[in-house]
Amino acid sequence: MMNNIKYLLLLVVLLLSSSIYAQSKFTISGFVQDSLSTELVVGASIISGPKNGTITNEFGFFSIIVDTPHVELTVSQLGYKTKHYKIKIDEDLELKILLASSAIMIGEVSVVTENSKFAATKALGAISVNSQQLKYVPSFMGEKDIIKYFQLLPGVQSGREGTSGLNIRGGSADQTLILMDDTPIYNSTHAFGFVSIFSGEYIKSAELYKGYIPPQYGGRLSGVAKMNIRDGSRKEHNQSIQLGTTTFSALVEGPINNGKGSYLVGGRYFIPDLLLKGAALLTSNENSTYPQVGFYDITAKVSYDISKNSTIYGSFYTGRDAIKFISNDTDIDAAGDKLVSHTKSGLDWGNIVGSIRLSSKLSNKSFFNVTTYYSHLSNKKVTDYNDSSKKVLDSKTKSKMDEIGLKATMLHNINSWYNLSYGVNLSYQYFMPQDISMDRNGVVTNTKYGDRELYTGNIFVDNKFRLGNFSLNIAGRISVYNNNKEHKIVVEPRTALTYYMEKSSIWASYVVNSQPLFSMNQQLFSLPLDYWIPFRRADELPMSKQYSLGYRRSFDFGLELQSEAYYKSSKNISIVYNSSDFMLEDGGYKLATGDAYGVELLAQYSRNRFNVMASYTYSKSIHHIDNQSVDFMYDTPHDVNILASYEVLRRGAKVHTFSTNINYKTGLPYILSNEKYPMNDPFEHWFGNLVNYPIYANTRLTNFFRVDLNYSMEKKLKNGSRIWQISLLNATAHRNPYLIYYKDGGYKAFQLIPFLPSFSYTRKF
Repeated sequence: MMNNIKYLLLLVVLLLSSSIYAQSKFTISGFVQDSLSTELVVGASIISGPKNGTITNEFGFFSIIVDTPHVELTVSQLGYKTKHYKIKIDEDLELKILLASSAIMIGEVSVVTENSKFAATKALGAISVNSQQLKYVPSFMGEKDIIKYFQLLPGVQSGREGTSGLNIRGGSADQTLILMDDTPIYNSTHAFGFVSIFSGEYIKSAELYKGYIPPQYGGRLSGVAKMNIRDGSRKEHNQSIQLGTTTFSALVEGPINNGKGSYLVGGRYFIPDLLLKGAALLTSNENSTYPQVGFYDITAKVSYDISKNSTIYGSFYTGRDAIKFISNDTDIDAAGDKLVSHTKSGLDWGNIVGSIRLSSKLSNKSFFNVTTYYSHLSNKKVTDYNDSSKKVLDSKTKSKMDEIGLKATMLHNINSWYNLSYGVNLSYQYFMPQDISMDRNGVVTNTKYGDRELYTGNIFVDNKFRLGNFSLNIAGRISVYNNNKEHKIVVEPRTALTYYMEKSSIWASYVVNSQPLFSMNQQLFSLPLDYWIPFRRADELPMSKQYSLGYRRSFDFGLELQSEAYYKSSKNISIVYNSSDFMLEDGGYKLATGDAYGVELLAQYSRNRFNVMASYTYSKSIHHIDNQSVDFMYDTPHDVNILASYEVLRRGAKVHTFSTNINYKTGLPYILSNEKYPMNDPFEHWFGNLVNYPIYANTRLTNFFRVDLNYSMEKKLKNGSRIWQISLLNATAHRNPYLIYYKDGGYKAFQLIPFLPSFSYTRKF
């Protein structure tokens, strides 16, 4: 009887399969491009009905299967005008779709269309930001900063005021994977974290994953921030220059070989660095003290079609920060002799990143991508003192990290209800955490905290099923980590279920993540001189599990609402309280478990000249250690952001826009020194007092509140366009403490941004 039932069920399955494949099915595939530059558009939605849709991958490619010869196709993307197609087909079809910007100048007329809102929620809670709207966000010192844009989203915490960290859902910044053209970035900031390395002028697309993380991304516990650099125009040569309060930048782009390829090259320079170096030349050599502060970066990308269906891309980035203090002093010593001293102290840090990628359309249903990359981070701290009495101090501390890797991904659109993607990632990382050399009056000491290596390999698979109104992802990755002493094999299942209704959707997801490395200084101060190290023991590998539940609803009058709740548990979080002992593998750390949970609300309204994005996050992040529960250093139970823009003038070729950003959040937990005593050292003046800090936060900063204002003036010219942007940060002059320090028997608060105006001028031609 049981065998008969099995055969009957098998027969039913075969009959159903036959009926499915007996229907006429056609594949529509192709690329979506920007109508002006012909750059590929990432993340565009292609929908052929309420139950059938897809999005373009990071190379602008899409493939969708339809089961009727009469197709109504809708193509949309954030920042672009939606396109509608009515197509009659009787065989597979290839399309090249051109999308126009949602805010474009045509002659003397400004046309504003839909899709001009600040951000869009993709499937499963991933958020894509509208980089075209970046010019309306109040800017720090005139910089268009995509990381600052991310910080306006619910569930994302910047850390201290002004910094460009991405602390997602109760995690630290080093628990967020940051990618530039699929290459990991290990320090994403300039100017002590106040400016990120990602200029808005170069960004083509930017996405943030904080709930369901696709299985091709891993190695971090909290989330993924993914930036793709623009390819450059394939139609014409363009140039632009931008002058801000503190920076000058320039960009050139254009076609190669009549549009078979393209190039883009841009760079930024910190203007005060040039002024300070000029002032130093005019300063007295005997008694003078002057700083030298600066940064620069260069971003470049080329693309070229090596065949009809294959394109090769090359991306490159390099940037460096430096801050120095130089002092020349002349004094009289106790014997009455003239004493001349020279002091130079400072630090510098920077990245070098490069990648080569090949993307190939293998068929109307298959796409292949392979990337090789290199990522380098180095830091250096120097103190150099000498005087005429032959007293000498020469101290240098260096650290660096190098990574080379390979990523390969295959995507298949099997049929109308099943998509399959899979691939492999391989990487090798070399760490030199700290190399310290010191010369004290001829006595030389060297301390090196042991080079380290990390080999990583993983395979991943993502099965996506579309069944009626349901979409089901069954995915996972298997990771192998080896630190030359121990290895660890980790299975990371990931699954998500989405139910689509006419104007709303609801989703739930479960994700397991592992992290084989972490940043030391991110644990305490978020300084730029962070250094990375791999896991020490296999049984101490950091792991996290996250559950998410979300809901989204769109309304016809331009309003979109979204809510998402999450719970994340973590284990093996290293709390380092003595870095020297830790690096010598002699203790100096404790392992904590963590719980993070919260509710995120996001509302967007876009209509005519007015756009607003409001977010609220209630969250809690707790570490359990030493039989007690303590607030995590970025625990902010309440966080509110409101970003709004309004076109106050739209006349001919002129558009003036006023925008504001309002931010309120609970004050951050803070560690105050509980013990301080002087050093018994002849160079105490340069090293200061010894300070003992507790392991856990023992107070909180006062609640944070800031109102930023921005006014943007755009005008189309005969040759290109120009944009003036004027920003005022902390317009209400609210006293937000950046740090607390001990002075004169009490504690004082240092305010970073009391009231800060800035501007930028951009000329495109």
